[in-house]
Amino acid sequence: LMGLCHFGTLIRFIPYTITTGFTAGIAVTIVIGQLKDFFGVTYPDGVKPIETMEKLHAFVENCGTVNLSAVIVGVVSLAILIISPYIFKKIPGSLLAVVAGILMVKFLPLKASTIGDLYSISNALPGFHLPALSLAAVEDAIPNAFTIAVLAAIESLLSCVVADGMINGKHRSDMELVAQGAGNIASALFGGIPATGAIARTAANIKNGGRTPIAGMVHSITLVLVLVVLMPYAGMIPMPTIAAILFVVAYNMCQWRPFTHLIQTAPKSDILVLLVTFFLTVVFDLVVAIEIGMLLTCLLFMKRMSDETDVRNWSHTDEISDEVRDAERARMRDIPSSISVCEITGPLFFGAADQIGLIAVTEKTKCLILRMRGVPALDSTAMNSLTSLYEKCRKKKITLILSHVNDQPMRVIRKAGFDTLIGKENFSPNIDAAIEKAEGLNESDYTTDSWKALQSALAEADTALKEKKNQDTVDKATEKLNKAISALVKKDAGQKADGTNGATGTTGTNGTSGKSGKTGSTSNTKSGKAAKTGDPSGMFAWLGLAVTSLGAGIGGFSLKRKKREDEE
Repeated sequence: LMGLCHFGTLIRFIPYTITTGFTAGIAVTIVIGQLKDFFGVTYPDGVKPIETMEKLHAFVENCGTVNLSAVIVGVVSLAILIISPYIFKKIPGSLLAVVAGILMVKFLPLKASTIGDLYSISNALPGFHLPALSLAAVEDAIPNAFTIAVLAAIESLLSCVVADGMINGKHRSDMELVAQGAGNIASALFGGIPATGAIARTAANIKNGGRTPIAGMVHSITLVLVLVVLMPYAGMIPMPTIAAILFVVAYNMCQWRPFTHLIQTAPKSDILVLLVTFFLTVVFDLVVAIEIGMLLTCLLFMKRMSDETDVRNWSHTDEISDEVRDAERARMRDIPSSISVCEITGPLFFGAADQIGLIAVTEKTKCLILRMRGVPALDSTAMNSLTSLYEKCRKKKITLILSHVNDQPMRVIRKAGFDTLIGKENFSPNIDAAIEKAEGLNESDYTTDSWKALQSALAEADTALKEKKNQDTVDKATEKLNKAISALVKKDAGQKADGTNGATGTTGTNGTSGKSGKTGSTSNTKSGKAAKTGDPSGMFAWLGLAVTSLGAGIGGFSLKRKKREDEE
């Protein structure tokens, strides 16, 4: 069922550090488990260690019972395994070692335990047995069956990964699970227990030339023939020879070169996962190692992703030093102090949702823009933090605008109804459009009458300049213009239908200084038609340009008058 549901692809979520760590750990486990047979150590009656550390402890305690004959058989078999590949290219070294081991024990005065000495073997085939099924039995078996199925699937797929690394191939994950499930169902009907893809046997198969599924089929048929025909002869194989074969298998699968390379070059967090997985595999077992390794990997990954998430507020020009302002002038743009821009980069998920709470606004802030072009993902925890931020802004009468929201975050926002909550008009495709909208909200915050008064004063000053009236007339017109700028009357917040309370885009009211013109000139310039009809929309752009040119004209008129007086 797991294979049919395509769960096999989930193996890609197991990191390389974990597969390398547990593979090296299994290699060490194999070596420790074969020390007893390789050295011919005898354990006292009743001592039957199962876990790896138990086996190591028992071996150390009974190492005084080393059998020299067993050591000789094991060393010779190991030498054959190491040397034979350089001499015989087609004959497996393990087969030569088995033959040599049997001959040494049979015809030389060497006393070493064989398979037949330690285990009772029979060539009888198991009989068919259909288990009794009942609802109670199924209910009792489901939890254990599910656990065994998951662990067996993981171990089998990991053995596939190891095999892929050894032959530079690519396995079919889903088909592996389907085949394993069918095999275990058939095995249970003949009294068998659930089995997985064995890493040690897979590695041994590959080292002896196996490359395709045919090798596994031949392997199973060979085992049946050995069971039925050659079982008496299989009992003659010396245990030190079996141990020597498994030593070589462990060496070939340990991947010590990638292991040491990771130790030297990987980040500290990956090294931690590698070593923890390795030691847990040796000290406990593969299941514990994978569980703890995956948990540790997930925690470190979340920590790494949260570190990559950054929330940064744009600084206004009056908040930075003159040196920085002069150096970065080409990259800067003036925006009103009533508009705050906050740029968010990195994924917004539960590990980084607290970053949203760090967004700060000042008393001057009337519009908050969240620039989200660098946010690739958003989860429900971060969505809840955004909702809290909106509620805080709403209480302070601050308009919230979202700029450049990517596809995945936008889907989450729409599903949560957040776009309706803040208003779909408050989503902008880019930062320029967002700032333009914010400035438009600020402009609409003033009464039409105050804008008309400002227009009238500006037209009077402009006429005085164009008609080249005397300096007193120009000065009076300029003074009137300054007073009109200072007298701009804001709308009452309670009278506004949309609930926003914008602020003026100018950073000062001293018209002769040109500061208002500088700020207003950064707005998206609109035509003066709207201003002439009394519509305040677009007034900042028009006013900024007009006041700037008027100030320059007044200065030029004063210089010409001074020059005439000097000539007279």
